[in-house]
Amino acid sequence: MKALAGNCEKTDLRCFLMANSIKATFYFDYISPYAYLMWRRLNDENREFASRLDLRYRPVLFAGLLNHWGQKGPAEIEAKRVHTYRQVVYLSEKFGIPFSMPDAHPFNPLAALRLTIAAGNTPETISSIFDSIWVRGHRPDDPKGFSAIVEALAFEGGDSVAKEKIANAVVKQELQENGADALAEKVFGVPTIIAQGELFWGVDSLDMLLHFLDNPDCYSDDEMSRIFAIVPSASRVL
Repeated sequence: MKALAGNCEKTDLRCFLMANSIKATFYFDYISPYAYLMWRRLNDENREFASRLDLRYRPVLFAGLLNHWGQKGPAEIEAKRVHTYRQVVYLSEKFGIPFSMPDAHPFNPLAALRLTIAAGNTPETISSIFDSIWVRGHRPDDPKGFSAIVEALAFEGGDSVAKEKIANAVVKQELQENGADALAEKVFGVPTIIAQGELFWGVDSLDMLLHFLDNPDCYSDDEMSRIFAIVPSASRVL
């Protein structure tokens, strides 16, 4: 049988699509409900993304990005916090995505991010942890919540082994390197997709990403290019 796209057989559609898709990186932190919504939309069988992007998954600590760029998170501004939660509920209903807020937010996501790496950083792992947090309400910084997340993963060795794994220096180092890679690509928030060197931030950027995939030269047109020549005429005193 004739091979297509390297080692892909003619009947292996998934392999063929992946070999002919654009390599991209998905940066995420479980602390962000928008990251959960983007993940669900990326993995919805009715969306185009699965066949057009060869995604790498990179868990990162959102707080580290905020510290680097000197920003506050949406939930750290009270009025924005209320707006954010209401918008996420609205968007989940609009897209038909199951959603339920945990009993506390923001929470510390470190254990979940490290667990992702320790469990192999697979799509199945990421989906399970997102669902544990944003559908079933289990917080990774709560002992019972973390145990429930581990149980849902069917993590080999259970809770005690998972705690050992996430304390491993190699796992911690990989998460730190993910953050450094994100900053090198000018990532300032989550969720973010980097495709062909261009940045797409937020669940509402997915339509823009599709447009870019259909029109890869769109960022080179005159109006898009003007931003690099525009300078501020005023600035705040901080």
